[in-house]
Amino acid sequence: MPFRPRVLVPALYAATLAVGLVLGGCNSAGDRPNASDAAPEASRRPNVQSDRGGRTGDTRSTTTGSADARTSGERRIPSHGNDTTLDIASWNIEWFGDPTKDPSDDVRQGDNVRDVIAGTDADIWGLEEVVDVAAWQRLKGSLPAYDGFLANESPVVGGRRFYAESEQKVGVLYKRDVVRVLDAKLILTQNNNDFAGRPPLQVRMRVTLNGRSEELVLIVLHMKATLDDASWRKRANAADALKQYLDATWSQQRVLVVGDWNDDVDQSLTRGRPSPYDNFVQDVAHYRFVTAALSARGVSSTASYREMIDHHLATRALANTEIPNAVEVETMDRLIPNYKRTTSDHYPVISHYVVPRTP
Repeated sequence: MPFRPRVLVPALYAATLAVGLVLGGCNSAGDRPNASDAAPEASRRPNVQSDRGGRTGDTRSTTTGSADARTSGERRIPSHGNDTTLDIASWNIEWFGDPTKDPSDDVRQGDNVRDVIAGTDADIWGLEEVVDVAAWQRLKGSLPAYDGFLANESPVVGGRRFYAESEQKVGVLYKRDVVRVLDAKLILTQNNNDFAGRPPLQVRMRVTLNGRSEELVLIVLHMKATLDDASWRKRANAADALKQYLDATWSQQRVLVVGDWNDDVDQSLTRGRPSPYDNFVQDVAHYRFVTAALSARGVSSTASYREMIDHHLATRALANTEIPNAVEVETMDRLIPNYKRTTSDHYPVISHYVVPRTP
C-alpha cells in the first residue's frame, strides 16, 4: 500500500523512501490478542533510521539538561524543558522491559530511556508500551526528580481489571516539585474493545510553576494499530467515544490527550479513509491537535515511517496557552547509536504551555 505524497524535510530522511511502501501499523503486536480484538496484526517493521522533526521558531536553549541528565551517564541529551513553561512529552517506549520482544537488550533500553527522559527535562511524560514492572521501577529509581505510576498501579482506580502485569501499559511520569496528583482512573472502559484492550488513563493534577498554579487533566492513550478497515473503524469508534466523554465532562477545562494514536490527523493512513480523528479536527471551537502543524510539515514521529502518528490533543482552554511554533518531535538518532534497535521505534513528542496566573 503506497504512502500518500507528503512534503519531506531534512535530506537524511530521504533514505526512508528506499524502504517498503506498506505501513502495517505501529507496534501492532501490542494490541491485546483477545476475542474482542481479533483483527490480524502486521509483523514487526523493518529497521529504518530517521532524522526528522525538531522545533522551529523557538529560542529555548537545547544545550543544557537537568541535574538528572548531568549525572545519568556520558551521553548528553539536549534539554527541551524550561523553568518558565509547562513542558509535556509523550513517548511510546516499545515493549519496555519485555525480554521476548525487541529491543532485545533491556538493560541498554532502560539506560537509553532514562537518559532521554532526564536530559529532555520535560515536566510531565505520558508513556506507552511499558511491559515489565521491575524495569519500570528501576527507571523511576534512576530519575529522582520524577514520580509516576502505570495504569495498573495505585492510585489508578480499576486499573488491574484491564491491564495485566505482562501486557503493554500506559503510564505517567511527572516532576515531584511541579505536579501534585489529585486522582487517577481508567476511562471509557465500556469501549475497551475499540481501544484494543487498552482503555485510556486519566490523571487529574495540580501543576505549580513559578508561583502560578492550575488544574490540568492529562489523558494517556494507545489506539488500535494497523491499516485494515476494521482497525480504522475501531480507531474512529474510540475517537467518537472519547469526544462524547470530553464534551460531557471536560470541555471547558484544561485537558491534554497524548499518546500513540496509530494514525494521522490530516488524512488516515488507511487508504481511502479520512482521519479517524476528524471529529476533533472539525470542532475547532473546542479542540485542537497541537501536533497538526507537524503533520502539515511532513514530520514523522517514528523511526521507520514518514507519518505523524503520536499526537497531542488539547481542549481550547489549554490550546489557548500553548507556546506558538514550539511543538516538536525529539529525534534521537544522532545521539543514540542504533536508536531504533536499542531504544524504541517512536520518538518523543513535546508540547509547551504557559501556566496562567493563579486567580
